[in-house]
Amino acid sequence: MGVELFILDRRIIDLEIGDTHHVVGICRPIGKISEMTAGRAKAIADAAALPAPPAVMISTPSNLALEDGSLTSAHRVLGWDHDRSGVTDQGWDFLPVLGFAIRHSSKESYALHELLDDISRPVSRARGVELGLLDETGHLIRRGQPRITGCSSVQPFISGYAQAQVEMEGGRSEKLVIRAPRGSPPPEWLVGQRPMDVESYDPA
Repeated sequence: MGVELFILDRRIIDLEIGDTHHVVGICRPIGKISEMTAGRAKAIADAAALPAPPAVMISTPSNLALEDGSLTSAHRVLGWDHDRSGVTDQGWDFLPVLGFAIRHSSKESYALHELLDDISRPVSRARGVELGLLDETGHLIRRGQPRITGCSSVQPFISGYAQAQVEMEGGRSEKLVIRAPRGSPPPEWLVGQRPMDVESYDPA
């Protein structure tokens, strides 16, 4: 199987949430993270130079049920960090899933849907505000990785790595593996940071 890496593409889409329109990025797959080549390394570098959108649509679709019982092609929409250019499909790197984008049959834009009782339903503007996707003026709110709010322990893992038991915003509990070739970090070092900020620890 392996973990798939998705990177920002130059393409963008128009995502509708009720009567509001938002410019959203697209993430495309480039292969397994264990199968790096010179071409893929260049693609990653090119993606890092692109401006980070507030959210992205994963280009790989899945089938979701509509209210009439029919199936349609839908794309997962993730919140996005201001300094991020890629994501893996291993839990989507703790990024929030904002919903699913379904393309209009008569135009180029997409509409955001949410899953309720396994049925995809359009997200209205009021519902977008209720879900914390939009502010009161109808602007899309950037929602990236949650911050770490607490760390109960940090233990040695395999050579050169440590494992931390953390709590994150929203109450999620996770074990994070940290590259730590010069010793494990203290628990308080992790608090207030995002998972992407604590991937490596160097006390120097």
